Amino acid sequence: MSACAANQSAFEPIEGDHSYFTATLLEGWQQSKLISTYTLWEYVDANFKYKLQDVRRNDLNNQDLYQKPKCSNRNGELILFVPEVYPGTHPDIIEKGFNPYKGLEAFQEADAPYFFGRGKLTINLVNLIHDHPFLAVSGSSGSGKSSVVRAGLIPALKKGSTFSETANWKIYEPFQPGENPIASLAQVLVDENLSLEQVNAELAQGAAGLQRLISQTNRPCVLVVDQFERLFTQCPSDKRQQFLDCLCGAISSSPITKEGSGGYPSVTQEDGEKFSLRVVITIRDDFLGKCAEYPQLLKLININKEIVGPMNEGELRDAISKPLEKVGVDIPPDLENLMVADVQKSPGSLPLLQDLLQQMVALQYKERRSLTVQTYQADDIGGVQKALQKRAEKVYQPLTDEQKKITRSIFLKLTQTQLGENTTTTARQVRKSELTGLPPAPEQVEIVLEKLEAARLIVTRELKAIRNPEDKITVVDVAHESLISNWEQLKQWVNENPEVRRQQEDIQAKAQDWEDKGKRREGLLRGLDLGEAEAFVRRYGETFPLSAPAPEFVRTSIRQRRITRIVSISAVAAVLTVVTGLWLNAQRQATIANLRAKAAQAQNLLTSPQPLEGVLLAIQATGESQDQLGQVMSSVQDSLLESIQTLREQNRLRGHQSSVLAVAFSPDGQTIVSGSADNTLRLWNRQGEPIGEPFRGHQ
Repeated sequence: MSACAANQSAFEPIEGDHSYFTATLLEGWQQSKLISTYTLWEYVDANFKYKLQDVRRNDLNNQDLYQKPKCSNRNGELILFVPEVYPGTHPDIIEKGFNPYKGLEAFQEADAPYFFGRGKLTINLVNLIHDHPFLAVSGSSGSGKSSVVRAGLIPALKKGSTFSETANWKIYEPFQPGENPIASLAQVLVDENLSLEQVNAELAQGAAGLQRLISQTNRPCVLVVDQFERLFTQCPSDKRQQFLDCLCGAISSSPITKEGSGGYPSVTQEDGEKFSLRVVITIRDDFLGKCAEYPQLLKLININKEIVGPMNEGELRDAISKPLEKVGVDIPPDLENLMVADVQKSPGSLPLLQDLLQQMVALQYKERRSLTVQTYQADDIGGVQKALQKRAEKVYQPLTDEQKKITRSIFLKLTQTQLGENTTTTARQVRKSELTGLPPAPEQVEIVLEKLEAARLIVTRELKAIRNPEDKITVVDVAHESLISNWEQLKQWVNENPEVRRQQEDIQAKAQDWEDKGKRREGLLRGLDLGEAEAFVRRYGETFPLSAPAPEFVRTSIRQRRITRIVSISAVAAVLTVVTGLWLNAQRQATIANLRAKAAQAQNLLTSPQPLEGVLLAIQATGESQDQLGQVMSSVQDSLLESIQTLREQNRLRGHQSSVLAVAFSPDGQTIVSGSADNTLRLWNRQGEPIGEPFRGHQ
């Protein structure tokens, strides 16, 4: 700790033995509780005060001069004083029903007082994000990445116990990328000074727009992107690229970002108080390979990455016992030893341990069952290895056959499988409306959802709507991805027909996009895509049911196809009617004076290299005869018939694969259009040569 920052002055009162800082520090030492570097700094930060008129300084006219102590505690908490009797919390004050364990859910910022076992890792994360503009926190599924960031890193930064200046940083609410990561980012940037419309307008400008938004805070800012792997499993490639360009570009152009060793960005000490952008992501380690496809992102990850590994024995003991110690309850040593041994034998079972502890505490409250080895090994719990599967099976087995089908459909919606060389299954966040749209009826689906949520197998929460932040959208998640790998029934469902599931997800995603964009006709299925969707519904409609809005999406696409066919047929008929009318009108404009001359000229042209000229001329003569005489003269009629017969013998237009149903000339007489039963339209020039490729698609 220091009395002030490097650019400030330290002051002392006119009278007294100590400076303001030293006096406050000595007061902190007089506390009768355990004193550490953390608690002592908290006291100094909260109680350091002085009055300007009592301060001895050179410039009494400058009212902006001030003194603020600083703290730098990179190596974590040091215990300075332990009282002889440390006052604990008596069990009598335990709130009825309060449970300090989170089960399968991640710890949140509000849970920080009960988050133990990651103290050293938390300090490392604070140091890393203090010194660098980017930090990737990676680890296997269930390693506790989200928890250490939400309940460890964020509270530590806000508390300022490691670096005092971080208490002034603006730390945005953590968010997940989802299907539209730019929209998700926009939601967390909205505050009392920025509307959603303003934020969206800036983010549309990319990295520069994000920089402008951050600069308005006039202080360092931290964005936290949780479950970053969902950027690769849920987000379309164009939106993914847009988000990464915006985020990585803003980091690279941040005022704090400088070239460090090896050309990598770092943060200098004097930059600490400047406006800046820092980004923290949590990502499963099996998705780091995906990041290699994006050079900017890969460079940032290579600079600053912390892997969340398994807890050592001491950390496990803290995670097991200290949350209950916080509320005045001790875990027996033999039970603690057994739990530690079970977790160490099963890597990745940390969330299962939390789930098991949560169940045991709940039993203590509800049934007065003690926290003992016997309770831990009882059939209704079964230890770490069987706890989660037992819970899931306990909920699943009593369900009716119809409810079991609904449960299967729900969990298949909440998971998705990435096919390839290394097939992986991940959790997928979906809107609740997508689940309640499953067959057989919303009411029955709601009943199953309530059962699953009550058992903490799924988590339901509300998010702000993208288009209208006043509206709320309810979304559903699997409580933890470890459920996917530990519940045998779910593993069996996931492994059934992965290709069919991917087709189902593709139709569902297109349907959701169609609905989000106002159900516009341009977003409907057509051609081969529509045919495949119809085939999917016929073959897999019952075993892999589509949920709202997908059934409506497919039905509307089929209906639009029928309308398009009717309109196409009507359009062809209209074109033929117009062309015929023009031809008859042309006949009426001929004159009797040059009728025979034109007929003779037409006959001459029929034997020339340009027989079509003769046909056109004969048609023109016939029109003039009808117009002037009210009838077609026999000589003109003979000329026309001869020209037509001659054309058929000498100028066959070849190309159609079936009967020709309609033929017409363009108004200028330069182009011929023909329609055939082979579902094509073709264009020809006056020499009978085809123009371009045939028009296909009519049904």
